[in-house]
Amino acid sequence: MPTESELNTGVLLFLPYRALENRVMQRIGPNGTRLTEAAEVADGVVAEVEKEWEEHLGKRRMKQLCEALSLLREITDPWA
Repeated sequence: MPTESELNTGVLLFLPYRALENRVMQRIGPNGTRLTEAAEVADGVVAEVEKEWEEHLGKRRMKQLCEALSLLREITDPWA
């Protein structure tokens, strides 16, 4: 298995996203849920995770992360 320094940027972006997605999906009932309920669940989980990430990274680094990802969105998101 590659070390962290050997992981490419795509993988480094994917891993935290996948962890976030898994936490959202764990909160949705096994029989599914209404779209509005799913959106509320997702919003709550995302807020929890972002708070954890900020506690881990610190405010400055979390802000820098969001700024860098927003800049990348300019060249990667066709709907931006």
